[in-house]
Amino acid sequence: MKIRVIISSEKEKEIMLGAKEITDIMGFDIGYTDIGGSSFEDLKNEILEWEKDTEIYIVTAAENLELPKLIAQNTNRPVIAVPIKTEKYKSLELLESVVNMGSEGPYSTVAINGAANSALLACQMIGTKDEKMYERLEEYREELKNMVAEKERLLLEKISAV
Repeated sequence: MKIRVIISSEKEKEIMLGAKEITDIMGFDIGYTDIGGSSFEDLKNEILEWEKDTEIYIVTAAENLELPKLIAQNTNRPVIAVPIKTEKYKSLELLESVVNMGSEGPYSTVAINGAANSALLACQMIGTKDEKMYERLEEYREELKNMVAEKERLLLEKISAV
């Protein structure tokens, strides 16, 4: 497993299934680790174990906004934070909290509930040294362009029929 998704609740896992959809398209394995209830010391020890088979971490920031920072402070691997909208944290305040976490351990942040974007970013990182991943990303982008072109064509047909 090269990409590890770290969550702390079942709700987060549901949202993060969007990452699995992308990695499935890319033909890539992704692993989920639920750390709900883990202490900071337990987490530090677990990170040492994860380092053996993890190249990139995707970490949710929902109830525990500090989680991406905690992971980033304890690894030299890239960390991608995914802010998860909750009842407690809404849009802008959530995003501000995640992106303003300080520089003790750098990490990138994608859109709120941006599971698919986090997986695409992780695949792009891997694609910088893995030619097959790079080629799969190129194919995926081409498929997206074709899909958008087809939707545009159908929309223009509907408009011209009016």
